[in-house]
Amino acid sequence: MIQLLLLSVVAVLPIAEGLEITKMAACSTKTNDLRVDCNYKMTGSTLADIKYTWSLLTTKNQTLVIKSTITSGKESPTFKNRAEVNLTDMLLRLIITGFGKSEEGKYMCVLTSKSKVENRTISVQHAVAKCDAAGCVLGSWMLSLVLALTALQAQDILPCGGFN
Repeated sequence: MIQLLLLSVVAVLPIAEGLEITKMAACSTKTNDLRVDCNYKMTGSTLADIKYTWSLLTTKNQTLVIKSTITSGKESPTFKNRAEVNLTDMLLRLIITGFGKSEEGKYMCVLTSKSKVENRTISVQHAVAKCDAAGCVLGSWMLSLVLALTALQAQDILPCGGFN
C-alpha cells in the first residue's frame, strides 16, 4: 500500500507546474539600444503556455506598457515601433531602440503560465553598463588559457597525462 502511494506521488511530480523568475539584467548595446533580460525557469508548462507583459514605471510615476501578450492593445505609443521582445524557454528579452533619459525607471517583467504569475523589476538609468563588455574580455582570456594548457599538455610539459 505504501509503495502504491509513493508511486502515485512520484508520478504526479513531473506534472506539477512551476514558474520562477531567476534573474534580471539590463545593459546597452553598441548601438545604444536598451536590452533587458528576464531569465526564468518553468516546469510542467510549455513555451506556448507562457504569456508576458513588459512595463515601465517612469521617474514621473507613470506606468507604461511596452509589450504584452496578456493585455494586448494597451501598449504605450511611445514604444510602438521601438520595442522588440524575444521569448525562449528560459529567457524573455526586451530590446528598445533609441534608449534615452525619458526611458529611465523601473522595468517590470511579468510572466504567467496557466495559474502561476511571477514578476520582477529592475531599475535602469541612462548610464547602464554596456552589454557583453566583461564577457568578451573574460571569454577571450579563458579561451587563450584553455588553448595554452592544451598545447602544453600535448608537449608533455604538464604532468596531466598518463604515466608510461
